[in-house]
Amino acid sequence: SFMQLLEGEGTAVLDVMRHIERDPRHSGITYIRQDTREKRECPDWSMRSLITPMTGIGSAKVFTGSLPLQMELDTKILFTSFASSLTADEAARHAENERQMLQESGEAQND
Repeated sequence: SFMQLLEGEGTAVLDVMRHIERDPRHSGITYIRQDTREKRECPDWSMRSLITPMTGIGSAKVFTGSLPLQMELDTKILFTSFASSLTADEAARHAENERQMLQESGEAQND
């Protein structure tokens, strides 16, 4: 399971989503929310990954605290709810998939 927040001008975001949908590494894509915001919620992030299965007492508070201060409450709730549903095995699989994708993108840049 993977959750991503894409921000930007409407058609640019849709173009990125169409590209992601055509990528065979992705399946079961669900749009949770499509709306317009006054300003970016993650202005200082380009691509950030938070792999945190929340298993301990207080882990949701730690996770939510790692999100940008500018992020709207409803977005924080979405991300915290999603992260709390991940098991340790799912988080480990996600971390391995991300490592492989980063390795592949590094190899592609070196070609």
